[in-house]
Amino acid sequence: MASNGATLSASLDGSNPGTEDTTPIIAQGLEVDPDVGATRFPFGAQLAYPDRGGIDPNQGTLAFWARVEGHPDPEFAGRVLAQLQGQTGNSLQINMGSRFIGLVLTNANGEQTVSYAEMPWVPGVWHHIATAWGEAIMQLYVDGNLADQKAYAGNLDLPPDSLLYVGSQRADQNITPPPGYPIVSLRGLNVFPQILEPDQVGALMVQSAPPA
Repeated sequence: MASNGATLSASLDGSNPGTEDTTPIIAQGLEVDPDVGATRFPFGAQLAYPDRGGIDPNQGTLAFWARVEGHPDPEFAGRVLAQLQGQTGNSLQINMGSRFIGLVLTNANGEQTVSYAEMPWVPGVWHHIATAWGEAIMQLYVDGNLADQKAYAGNLDLPPDSLLYVGSQRADQNITPPPGYPIVSLRGLNVFPQILEPDQVGALMVQSAPPA
């Protein structure tokens, strides 16, 4: 466990080849920029961690910094920022759209979502995203503020051998990027085995903030 209590903690700033405590099982097509202090995820790039990336399906928090690079289509259809999917159809997924960020939890009760539909994805501007689940509550924080909270039903069935994809998702047969596909940079990835309190989310945001 990392010194900050996280089960997975990855700077993604180019200072080390993996993470402080877990080595990725897949790392391809990534563009690490130590000057920016982040890892870029162009179309086709994949980063995945074994053993659910330290995620507890019953409760936890997943947080990171994200920004859009360049000038994507202002109405791009969207992309995945994190994905954890079991073989039973159960999954956790963080999705982004041109004005959207959300956590989708899928289990036997169907898709259940917390989201923020006024996300200001301005190219080159960092945003801190934190998602939490447990005790039948889902939460989404944007830049340290609670953006959405909802109750959810059922449990997640995610075997330990499931891979946590970060900045990417499981490969498909698409060999060309969809129209307007955005390149995204990530840094300061953290997975915690518990639901962080609002002040803890704020402290994590300050602790892991990108360089000015």
